[in-house]
Amino acid sequence: MNNPNNKGFTLVELFVTITIIGILAAMTLMNLRGFQNSSALGQSANDLKFAITQASLSAIRQNRNYTVKFARPNNRGYQVWTVIGGVATKLDSFSLKTNTNFTTPADCVIFAGSGVVLRVPDSVKIVKASQTKRITILSATGEVIIQ
Repeated sequence: MNNPNNKGFTLVELFVTITIIGILAAMTLMNLRGFQNSSALGQSANDLKFAITQASLSAIRQNRNYTVKFARPNNRGYQVWTVIGGVATKLDSFSLKTNTNFTTPADCVIFAGSGVVLRVPDSVKIVKASQTKRITILSATGEVIIQ
């Protein structure tokens, strides 16, 4: 029943169009969530790298040991410590981004005032969803590398 005066869309055409728009919106939303996970993971890795690097530089500058302790059992935070006047002093505390945690075989990294790394884990892995960033601290130089 094609009426030459009818100049609209059929119901089937509208349903097909709405279905295609829905599929595209769902795909966009999934990609956006993946980007958010990746962004939070990268930010957490950079924050930890910055804290470790600052501890290393402060140890050399002030000629005393600095320690970055990894909080357990929740594996979501870390702290920077030093010894001032014979007393262990917590300088700062940090937390990883939401739904991000880390795994490491050691509980801390220790930098000596001479610039030597006294204790270092093989690596620190930061995990969010199915994505992972690996932070390696070179024991000879104290350099921090994100992979």
